[in-house]
Amino acid sequence: ADNQINSIIKVEIDLIKRAFARVEPTYNPQFAHIVITKKINDRFFELGGGRDREKYRNPTSGTLVCTDIVSDNFDFFMCAQNVTQGTATPTRYNVVYNSTTLSPDTFYLLTFQQCFNYYNWTGAIRTPACVQYAHKLG
Repeated sequence: ADNQINSIIKVEIDLIKRAFARVEPTYNPQFAHIVITKKINDRFFELGGGRDREKYRNPTSGTLVCTDIVSDNFDFFMCAQNVTQGTATPTRYNVVYNSTTLSPDTFYLLTFQQCFNYYNWTGAIRTPACVQYAHKLG
């Protein structure tokens, strides 16, 4: 959640860097730490066709919101999955640490592509597969 991001930056990033140093004192790889929030109240809709019942519809798979309603920090919303019933719920991604040279577009593409790597589903799921696997293990 938003209130835990500061502790993540202060505690977890430091622990990750110390773990790298334990491998070898000069070992300093580039990495990014991304906080993913699934339980949010934000919803996005697309304008539909001419029929009243389709005036607003769920966003298409891969819809990305990275301007206007996000903070000045590196965060974005993505609807990776295709929702045919009910209302699509986006996932919020907050890049709290980034020492890589990857562009924001590369982060968006990698994040979206990872949503297709879950073994138990043929399409995209809501979060990257590694997050879903961690959720099942936890």
